[in-house]
Amino acid sequence: NGQGTFTYTNGDVYTGEFVDDQRNGQGTYTYTNGDVYTGEHRDNQTHVQGTITFANGDVYVGGFIDDQFNGQGTYTYAKEPYTGDVYVGEYIDGQFNGQGTYTNASGEVASGIWENGEFETPNNIVVTAPSTIADNSELLQAASGSGFAVSYEGYLVTNNHVIEGCENVRIHSLGTVINATVISRDPINDLAILKADFRPTAIFALGDKNPELLQDIYVAGFPFGENISSSVKVTKGIVSSLTGLGNNFSNIQIDAVVKRPDGRFVEVQIKARSKSVVFGDAVLFAAIRHKERPNYWFVFYSERMDKIWVMTSGEFIQASHQNKTGKNAGKRSIWFNGKNTKNQTEHVKPQFKK
Repeated sequence: NGQGTFTYTNGDVYTGEFVDDQRNGQGTYTYTNGDVYTGEHRDNQTHVQGTITFANGDVYVGGFIDDQFNGQGTYTYAKEPYTGDVYVGEYIDGQFNGQGTYTNASGEVASGIWENGEFETPNNIVVTAPSTIADNSELLQAASGSGFAVSYEGYLVTNNHVIEGCENVRIHSLGTVINATVISRDPINDLAILKADFRPTAIFALGDKNPELLQDIYVAGFPFGENISSSVKVTKGIVSSLTGLGNNFSNIQIDAVVKRPDGRFVEVQIKARSKSVVFGDAVLFAAIRHKERPNYWFVFYSERMDKIWVMTSGEFIQASHQNKTGKNAGKRSIWFNGKNTKNQTEHVKPQFKK
């Protein structure tokens, strides 16, 4: 357990974290053929998120599950005859599957739905003219969200979706509006780092330790801006799982505790799906281990459909499906949406429209 270097009999070399004598955590695996993978490992396999640079110069950056490209990723080709070509999109088991864009070196673009590496359906793009033409010099507010100062030099952490598509970013601190610069962003984990010319009165220093199961956790922010109120909202809970959906080790799950006016406590588990998930899975939540219990609620959110569902423990048990076999046997899944493959649309299933 811990950090180390292991040289395999075939000449492969791994340097990184180990748990129970297996590659688990961050590390670099160098293959004898010259390929190099840097990123997350789980049970001796590349998993979750990483970068692999092939001996021929090709580079893939994105999601992995069990040694294969899975999820969102970017593949840049270096070898002839594809030198300079780039694919950005979704993968399933190492192949282009789902929404993606392939741009070749000559500038030709294929953007749409892919299936097993083959281009199937182009995007249907609808452009509507605005009823009024905006002054190009006018700054329009596009989004707002919460950010947290993490250093006295003016660095802040926020969500990538808060600043996505914004030409100008500003922060509000103690009644002052300050211009900020985007230093870095991570669309997959929905994080962004900003830098502003100010000195915060207090900071939330970044830790160097991994979260622990049952560890206390506080959630604070300004959900829905001032539509609810202008004061910060804070709740306290625990780390209920060290992995996210599909054993995603870059995510954790938390339980929050809400106190009712009569003094009773309610436990709430919040689950969300980003807008970048595979078509048809906008509101699919899988592999949830749960037994019915009182004063326990689920909150499910889909960013792509912009909808929220709230369920009691009992309602979740009734509406979900329990897996009978396989690696997720005994766990529950719930799928709030259906899909129309022909029209490439997703819709809420009738039983979940209430």
